[in-house]
Amino acid sequence: MKSYGATVDVEQGKIEVKAKKLKGNSIYLDIVSVGATINAMLVSVLAERNNNNRKCCKRTTHC
Repeated sequence: MKSYGATVDVEQGKIEVKAKKLKGNSIYLDIVSVGATINAMLVSVLAERNNNNRKCCKRTTHC
């Protein structure tokens, strides 16, 4: 999320992400993860420029 221009705060197990405007970016996931893939897709939809998400999970049942 930070690479898209958002600020991330973690306090007492609560994660809060804020952004006035998200910028497009490229994400490479070191480890294939359904949750990370979903978050990358959601932020990509809201970002302004082109996005490139690589090594994402292709099927949620076979990661």
